[in-house]
Amino acid sequence: MGVFDQLQERGLIAQTTNEEKIKELLNNDKVTFYIGFDPTADSLHVGHFVQIMVMSHLQKAGHTPIALFGGGTGMVGDPSGKTEMRKMLTKEEIAHNISCFQKQMSRLIDFSDGKAIMANNADWLLDLNYIQFLREVGVHFSVNRMLSFECYKQRLERGLSFFELNYMLMQSYDFLELNRRYNCVMQLGGDDQWSNIIGGVELVRRSDQKEVYGMTFTLLTTSEGKKMGKTEKGAVWLNPEKTSPFDFYQYWRNVDDADVIKCLKILTFLPMEQINEYAKKEGSELNAREAYQMISGAIDNEAADVDLGSNPKAYKKADVTKESSELQNMVNMYNSLAKANITYTFGDETVTLDGNTIKNWLQFDEKGQLLQNDEAFRQHVVDYVAQLAADHDTVGTERQFQTTSGRTVYVYGSAYGWKIDQDKEVAQLMQEIQSGTQTTREPVYSMRANAHGINDLGDTYIEVDLTEQYMWYYQNGNIIFQSEIVSGLPSDPDRKTPPGIFTLNSKSSPSVLRGEMTANGTYSYEQPVTYWMPFNGGIGFHDADWQPYFGGDRYLTGGSHGCINLPPENAGQLYSLIQYDVPIICFY
Repeated sequence: MGVFDQLQERGLIAQTTNEEKIKELLNNDKVTFYIGFDPTADSLHVGHFVQIMVMSHLQKAGHTPIALFGGGTGMVGDPSGKTEMRKMLTKEEIAHNISCFQKQMSRLIDFSDGKAIMANNADWLLDLNYIQFLREVGVHFSVNRMLSFECYKQRLERGLSFFELNYMLMQSYDFLELNRRYNCVMQLGGDDQWSNIIGGVELVRRSDQKEVYGMTFTLLTTSEGKKMGKTEKGAVWLNPEKTSPFDFYQYWRNVDDADVIKCLKILTFLPMEQINEYAKKEGSELNAREAYQMISGAIDNEAADVDLGSNPKAYKKADVTKESSELQNMVNMYNSLAKANITYTFGDETVTLDGNTIKNWLQFDEKGQLLQNDEAFRQHVVDYVAQLAADHDTVGTERQFQTTSGRTVYVYGSAYGWKIDQDKEVAQLMQEIQSGTQTTREPVYSMRANAHGINDLGDTYIEVDLTEQYMWYYQNGNIIFQSEIVSGLPSDPDRKTPPGIFTLNSKSSPSVLRGEMTANGTYSYEQPVTYWMPFNGGIGFHDADWQPYFGGDRYLTGGSHGCINLPPENAGQLYSLIQYDVPIICFY
């Protein structure tokens, strides 16, 4: 059994960005992964111990952990799971806390001989140029999408500072930096870190075109869903001076019987065979009177042991057994949900959502009843679809493009590409999970491109070289149209043709092009044309019989108001050929 399967068997895995690939890497390869620890106190606590257990399991399997200490992120504070902004710590307090963390971590994880790495994100975050950071990192994040994540939604009602809004960007940048420095390919964290992890995976993909992965593990909660590791005195610390060994022992001694097996799985290295044997004894409750009589009799007879199981009256009859119809109904509902299997197709690539992932999303109430439509379950679906979009949407990304003239250019496409309609996809996926649907399909798209993969332009496109003042129309890799052009006047920012990737908005013949409306109700200009093909707002292809010539340097002095001017006969030919879904690539 591979280490991924071991973690799964212990109930440690909550969510994954790509379960099949992560399972393959962890079971069959040796990878570098990281877990972040923000130094908000001078000691690790029980919540950290779950993370350390995961690190230890993976290290024993031959993987290299990075313990990342938040010397930079700790100066901002993660808003996840918090009802108010964290206390702002000084650099000195943070440095002291990190030192304490490092000493404790060294007792729990083997850092000898390069088996593990300690890193501090202050090394790259504190000296960042903010403007450059926004240009290189901030451009890849959507505020609307960030605010859809639960970690921010919960805070919006009470107030979320711009200060805290930066946290996701900083943590995501950590992943990018660790990937570049140590070839770190996986970020792990508690399930409350899911949105931050998604941000990092997406940033690495968009910035460096590398595939990296994220996985969250189960939070330490009771059977009633309450967070463990808290007492009346506060957190259960791993520092014996903050939580005495006696108090530490007493905390676990007093854990509810219903939570013992879960704690043994998550917080110990006990073999699962042994834990499963303990689990078999769950639900057995002694009948005190009968048991007393048997023990008393054994003492009288000087017996060395007592087999309470030999007396059917020694144990009380369980209220709920496996034959219970109520229990069977709940199991059937559980199995129905877990039966769902949705395989998404992205060209030649597929991503499958199956019961192994879905079952980790299910929630139960205090009576053990399955909650099918609770908000927590829906949020898992929302987050899953958001990750699909992060991995496969191409709208708003930069493409590398090989031009006809042989140059390699980079073109930003805000109006072309693949874009999953996340709201509609969430609605459809919820319905399919609840009905146990097994299907293979595309996600619901709001925008589509010609091809999948990094180059989604395909081999049918219109290329507009604004430097060479020439355009080509490729269909299935063959040129079907070409022409000299006159583009916008480059010396006037309001008239310069903007680069980008677009698609045709409409076609009309004839038409009248109009400039801005003046104060007296007239237009700054009105120009009749025979063929009008807009693709970027008020910018488009059209005939221009007033131009004395096309191509060359004509645009430098006689450039348009941003449009692509064509000879009349060429504009007519393009009008008859152009299709609405063909990408139009404009570049300098």
